[in-house]
Amino acid sequence: MNNISHLISSLSKLLLRITRSKKDLLKDIKLLDLSEEEIIKAKKSLDEWLSKPNALGYSPDKIEFIKAFMDSNFNNCIILKYKNTPKSPWLLGIVSNSWAFSKMKKYHKSSELIDSLKLLEILKSYYQKIFAINEEDN
Repeated sequence: MNNISHLISSLSKLLLRITRSKKDLLKDIKLLDLSEEEIIKAKKSLDEWLSKPNALGYSPDKIEFIKAFMDSNFNNCIILKYKNTPKSPWLLGIVSNSWAFSKMKKYHKSSELIDSLKLLEILKSYYQKIFAINEEDN
């Protein structure tokens, strides 16, 4: 397991220990309208991330836009679902501030906002640690 995968795994476990109610997570969410250009850019960003060897390793068969929101910290998050192959289940992915991420878990419409917020928290924690490491090195 490489360092990035280990860090993501550790952050995921930490996030699972944090207990917040759905109501708390969703109270400050603001849904956003995106242009077709922004949707295309988000799909491309997720496709490029998934194509990396440490992610899926290839472009998914299909990517669809679900919705976009802004969280209480003013982070934009674009929710996407994708299929690895035509017959595979839909999986959840997000794009936020030009960063894409997926844990390659099944997409569930009933929990798409909560699941996306959890992915967003993992992504934010990961980049905060990267930025902290870079600042220590400078």
